[in-house]
Amino acid sequence: MKALSRRKSQQVGRRCGQTAILLFVAGALFCIGCKKQPVEVLIDLSRIAGQSRDSIEAVHGKPMVCAEAITGPECKYSDGNLRIIYLGDTAIMIFFRPQDSIPLDDRAIERIGFQGEPFIRNPGGYEYRALKGKNSVTIIADDDNHVYRYEVRNYNVEI
Repeated sequence: MKALSRRKSQQVGRRCGQTAILLFVAGALFCIGCKKQPVEVLIDLSRIAGQSRDSIEAVHGKPMVCAEAITGPECKYSDGNLRIIYLGDTAIMIFFRPQDSIPLDDRAIERIGFQGEPFIRNPGGYEYRALKGKNSVTIIADDDNHVYRYEVRNYNVEI
């Protein structure tokens, strides 16, 4: 009788052990699927806002063209996809138009180096406030709900 109950407990132990392993593997696979995959940063605008013209040109090269705007020079970089308006020597407004089709979603902000939750969310775009200091970001969408343009305003300087 003792040998029979020992054998049954071993069988139950094997079945429970196999079930436990399967549950562990299934849980691990589920957790892997839940993790946010990293987003490719197209251009880190968080590192440009509020920076000097010299430091921006060190990274993006000389501008293609500059023209006078109300506050100061407005310069175009990178085939015209990046425009920066300066006040004195400081980048206060940045406009970036991605070349590739990017969906307008909650991760669109990460593609330009910022993190945060939208302050305003509507079909035409999202607006973020007080990011990394005194920056606000507006993401404007096209008719297909893809990012048309990013606008970054730096309020660390007064106009």
